[in-house]
Amino acid sequence: MAIGAKRTFFYGILLSSIASSAMVSIYFFSRAHFIIAVILRIIVGIGHGPLFPATYAIWSMWAVPLERATLKSIGFCSNNLGTGN
Repeated sequence: MAIGAKRTFFYGILLSSIASSAMVSIYFFSRAHFIIAVILRIIVGIGHGPLFPATYAIWSMWAVPLERATLKSIGFCSNNLGTGN
């Protein structure tokens, strides 16, 4: 049974959003704040992992065939800018 690109994208964003929102909890735990922050960042990474394949699948279904490559290029060109590379 396939989950589908829209559900994969939704659950990935949901998981990373919950983990990012839970980062506020590190202020309440003075002793274990570093460990909790690392665990939450790992959860954010797990949530973001399936987003690239899901995004490609969504673009391939929803974009006009003649504009698909241009839209993918525009959509993914900011990755290097966002990571600082």
